[in-house]
Amino acid sequence: LRGQADLAALSLRHHKPSVHQKKRPKNQKAGAVFDALELMRIQLIGSETMHGVATNLDNRMTNYCENQGYK
Repeated sequence: LRGQADLAALSLRHHKPSVHQKKRPKNQKAGAVFDALELMRIQLIGSETMHGVATNLDNRMTNYCENQGYK
């Protein structure tokens, strides 16, 4: 829950939807990669500047992977 809240706050602060949409490739697969890279960029900014956020985002990813059945 904390990781999701941190990600939402980071997105509000560092993601610019209009810029993202302008630069996003029209190709579906390329657009999905672009979106994933933007998500990683936002998380990296928060992780590098706030240790607690890094821990929360790590826990979020661990929970996601476990819920998907990854080991």
